[in-house]
Amino acid sequence: MLPEITADQRQEMQRKAAEKREADQEFARLNLRNDFADANHWRRLASKYGLRLPSWYVRNTRSIRRALRLLGFDGSWVRDNTGAVSLKEWMELNWSWPSYAFIGLILESAHERDGQGELPELDDQDLIGTEDEDLLGFDADEDEEDDLI
Repeated sequence: MLPEITADQRQEMQRKAAEKREADQEFARLNLRNDFADANHWRRLASKYGLRLPSWYVRNTRSIRRALRLLGFDGSWVRDNTGAVSLKEWMELNWSWPSYAFIGLILESAHERDGQGELPELDDQDLIGTEDEDLLGFDADEDEEDDLI
């Protein structure tokens, strides 16, 4: 059983999480590419397969490995489809890509494998998010006090 945390401990954990999120977003603004022509296509594929794409600033192997597993692929998919020997190498070769771009390519492969059925129509909400929107779809310009985005 996990020990209970105090209100002060909870506040400190939330503050640290917010600081990390800010740092990750700043890193992404400076280093990661977010102008993929296929981004809307990937959103539609994610909807078809019931996946939620990571936010625009996320770059980790966990979300990519999870997508591979949920789509029925194993580690050999990376070797067979990317020219890299591992997920780590594939990410290093494409160092400026966020996780959602890698998952987008994996989704394209699943769609091809499954016979390219119809894709759902999406509303105008950006499921990936951009640096101008937070995760709930609110425009950063609407709330001038919000400096996280």
